Amino acid sequence: NPYAGTDASNEDRCIDFNVTAGQTVGFTVNNNYTPPGGEPRTIGYWKNWSTCSGGQQAEKAAEKGGAAEGFWLIDDVLPMTLGVLAENYLTLETCTDAVAILNKSDLTPKHKKRASDAAYGMAAQLVAAQANYAAGAEQCSTITDAIAAANQLLSDINFNGLGGYLSPKDAKHEPAKSQRALANSLAGILDGYNNDGCQ
Repeated sequence: NPYAGTDASNEDRCIDFNVTAGQTVGFTVNNNYTPPGGEPRTIGYWKNWSTCSGGQQAEKAAEKGGAAEGFWLIDDVLPMTLGVLAENYLTLETCTDAVAILNKSDLTPKHKKRASDAAYGMAAQLVAAQANYAAGAEQCSTITDAIAAANQLLSDINFNGLGGYLSPKDAKHEPAKSQRALANSLAGILDGYNNDGCQ
């Protein structure tokens, strides 16, 4: 097949083959081909495709074959650890907690919105990136390094999803000021991957 390993397209493609008298030739057309590794999904995808979103995504995923067919829910990649295991870390065990972090909210009962806090912004992108890796999306060294750096930073600031960490108010002085800048930088790298894959 001259097209094996090439990118999908909407163009007509022709392949010549010869069949002799009495011979049977079979072939399969796979229009659902996903390249090895697959494409990452955004924080919005992981937030909405869950058992706790209030929508019908869990039912739709189940109808279509679930994770085995590429219809992943955030529930499928839990529990998930944020931080460095040897030091301080947070384990997201429930859909509600994972969706709260994806929504840049804390883990208090009221799930206070913390969008201006760079730690939560980075954590949201980190959850999505780690979910993408767990779901078999493409991986690249830049993102693997960013995931490691983000986890290290969460441990450095003792992130447990409760309270504030790197909001503009909290990060007026060093080292929090530099940590906020790093968190924003890592969030941008992870966001790029979650939206567009490895570049």
